[in-house]
Amino acid sequence: MDHINLSTGEIEYKGIKANLTRNELKIVDKLNRASGVVTYEEIYEAIFNIKPNVLRVKERKAITVHISRIRAKIPTLLILNRNGFGYELKRKVVNNGKV
Repeated sequence: MDHINLSTGEIEYKGIKANLTRNELKIVDKLNRASGVVTYEEIYEAIFNIKPNVLRVKERKAITVHISRIRAKIPTLLILNRNGFGYELKRKVVNNGKV
């Protein structure tokens, strides 16, 4: 069964199990709860609890690196890139816990 447990950091999706870091969990949770595209700014706010006015290149790159690591750990989780805007999760995962 596909699920994410935010309290333990465990995720299982389409038969692949992985442990995510706290920031990776926050990103997956944000994407999972969204009804569409999540902007870079919204992802940054989810990770750091700070609403940025403008993200610099290095902050966008950090988010891109986190997304790359999530994709490497769970290749079956379809995180779509909306070029220059943000990311979107193709199919939602059942949440079994809180951050």
